[in-house]
Amino acid sequence: MKKIILLTLSVFIMAKIYPDDLTGKIETFWNFITENENNIFTVPNSESPLYLEIYNQIQLVDQNIFVMIGNEIENGKRNVIITCNGNPNYFELCDKIADLAPGYSYLNIISLFPPSEEIGPYIFGNIILKAEDVLVHFDGTGDISLLFILSHEHLVRLQRDNTGQLYNIYRQMLSMMVQELIGERIAGTRVKSVVISLVNIAIPSIPLIEIRNYIK
Repeated sequence: MKKIILLTLSVFIMAKIYPDDLTGKIETFWNFITENENNIFTVPNSESPLYLEIYNQIQLVDQNIFVMIGNEIENGKRNVIITCNGNPNYFELCDKIADLAPGYSYLNIISLFPPSEEIGPYIFGNIILKAEDVLVHFDGTGDISLLFILSHEHLVRLQRDNTGQLYNIYRQMLSMMVQELIGERIAGTRVKSVVISLVNIAIPSIPLIEIRNYIK
């Protein structure tokens, strides 16, 4: 009889700690990070088996959520960013995951990519796309649609591609650049669409790097 009472009490306590299955999955994820904190801090290599396991662990929480580990050490800590690739439907979940993180000595937990002061070139095969290769036109009111105007080299490469695949690759790189410049939360809530001009056009535009001064 005592065993039955103890079991019932245990179930009640677990229900209080984990009010739903999602919270339990998040706790399990952070337990894994806690067990591997030192390795995550000292081995910032995305090809490490540890990083594959981190990916697998966060996917058990939700397949739309991902984890990025920063390369730089700031104030003795490495950033761990909970991201959903800019999908605003999952911003709340990213916040919940970050809020449930315990305190770490060597890891700084961040929900969604913050704005970055500098962005490096984006590379795909032999394509090297830099911020200075891109101009952008947009109406700065309400939901924003971005029209990208590429430098001659990249425009010619797109014009010669008959598969349509290269357009999608450029579009993805440009979307990531925008997200890096203004932050994932702002990009996901303010930017409605991104389009690349496939012809030379003369319209009002600004250097891509300057959009952080307009979209807030």
